[in-house]
Amino acid sequence: MDYGATLTWYATELETVHLTASRKFDDTTIPGASVSDDQSVDAGVTFEILRPLILRADLSYLNSNFVGAERTDRIFSGSIGADYLINEYMRAYATYNLSHRASDALGQDFTDNAASAGLKFQL
Repeated sequence: MDYGATLTWYATELETVHLTASRKFDDTTIPGASVSDDQSVDAGVTFEILRPLILRADLSYLNSNFVGAERTDRIFSGSIGADYLINEYMRAYATYNLSHRASDALGQDFTDNAASAGLKFQL
């Protein structure tokens, strides 16, 4: 059975804190595994520095147990970012993400760094 919960706390008018936890079963392409039993927790904060400038930080952990195979992956992630609201239809953003996977399977560990920046348009 899949389940999850999200708690959101509006600490101040400018700061929001969230906590999310879930468990779900996903299809997988791992040989010998019938399904991936994924348990995750995520915590983050959003802070409005100035009216148009919003900062974000997020930490997460995912434990994936591959049912039928002797493999468990643990993924730790963190991100920081900022949004600048140009007007009601457009925002500029920049984000940095760091992910690390530790796996029971030989040669499946990795660390990934990714940065992105751009414009988002909305109606």
